[in-house]
Amino acid sequence: MRGRKPSSGVAMLWTFPNNRRRLLNMLWVSEPLGFITLDKEKRIIETGVLKPWIGFKLIQCHYLIETIPDTISNLKRGEQVRIE
Repeated sequence: MRGRKPSSGVAMLWTFPNNRRRLLNMLWVSEPLGFITLDKEKRIIETGVLKPWIGFKLIQCHYLIETIPDTISNLKRGEQVRIE
């Protein structure tokens, strides 16, 4: 995927077995990244956009979705997400 921008509607899902804190960083990433954190019931905890190269965020979640920033603009905290 190096050198290509992901298309709209494409995302990467990360699952974590526990709810401990993790560091999401943008080191060596040259494009902005949208992220969505979800709880165990797949409800949105937080959304945001990280800047390339310098962005970082401490997160605590069971699921993390990485996508292009435009995808997260209409999402709200507490909404249920269906993963297919």
